[in-house]
Amino acid sequence: MGSEPIQLCLFDFDDSGNEPPNHKSESEIIESLLLHGSGFVNGKQRIYNFGLTKPSISAFAKMLKSEYGIGGRSAIGAYIRWVWFESSGIRFKWRSGEDEWTDAEITWNKAADVISRLIKQGKYLGNRVEEESSALIRQIVEQNPTMSTADVWNLRTYSINDLRRMV
Repeated sequence: MGSEPIQLCLFDFDDSGNEPPNHKSESEIIESLLLHGSGFVNGKQRIYNFGLTKPSISAFAKMLKSEYGIGGRSAIGAYIRWVWFESSGIRFKWRSGEDEWTDAEITWNKAADVISRLIKQGKYLGNRVEEESSALIRQIVEQNPTMSTADVWNLRTYSINDLRRMV
């Protein structure tokens, strides 16, 4: 009479609803984890804005430690089972094989290094948001030609919504 219903596990799909490929490297997992931001309202924007000031890795690590706080969350997509944020860094369990899960940890310095690289590559917020931010800053500077260099650099710490209101 009809086919039998199929039971699917939610952990077998990534955030877009697609079945994941069989394997991701630990560095891809770390990037994916960090691309989710701190989990607090506007946290990812605060991290991005701070990263634009080109802080030292240790200063960025200190900011991240404060932004993420202590606590955790459950699964992120199909590859990360749980994440725990603590004073030494970020601990997580990730899918390292078909039915294999591995515990891992990164320091706040490593997180700062990876996020800095993602920001430089235009991957942290996504190219569209970063391009819009840059375009808005250019417009503001064009409208205010006497703006000091310090004020222009300070604009990089504003959220995209604040920049939109200024134009």
